[in-house]
Amino acid sequence: MNKLLWILLLSTSSMLFAATPYVGANAGYMLDSETGFYSARMGLDFARRGIVVHALEGEIGYSRTRSDQRDPMIPPQYWTTARSEMTSFLLNYRATLEPSASRFSYSLGGGLGTTRWNVSQGRFEDRKEAFTLQARGGVEYAMTPKIRLGAAVRYLWFDEITFFSRDYGSSDDVVLETAIRIAF
Repeated sequence: MNKLLWILLLSTSSMLFAATPYVGANAGYMLDSETGFYSARMGLDFARRGIVVHALEGEIGYSRTRSDQRDPMIPPQYWTTARSEMTSFLLNYRATLEPSASRFSYSLGGGLGTTRWNVSQGRFEDRKEAFTLQARGGVEYAMTPKIRLGAAVRYLWFDEITFFSRDYGSSDDVVLETAIRIAF
């Protein structure tokens, strides 16, 4: 049993020693929600098999919407503003193809986590959390060996949510985004 623990410890430590840490930031547009989406991520490129690089990353995403509800048939003192804030916390896996003769790389990945929603309508406010899944694909260009710029498409799926005692069911959105990634 002791030998097995030592083997696991040494293999894990050698994998982490060989891993390349990175940070990244994304700015995008949610097509269905018609609002911006911003995220920050930290990750590790933990394995390379030929031209395929495997990575794990933690990501925090944020989006905010606001709509003024002004109906000329309703007196102005009853006009309201609806606001929604979304903060997602995701654990992602990504596989990146890095052809040796090119500065371009191509990635596919997915993630899971939770999204916190804060919704307000006039004086009323509600907060909820929902299980979240995502799939992502993109292309990156290596400006330098450590800095990459990219573009991606992300699909987000949110589990069922109830606000103000009304069930909205599950929802989804597609995000078009740009990205920067800096390796250490």
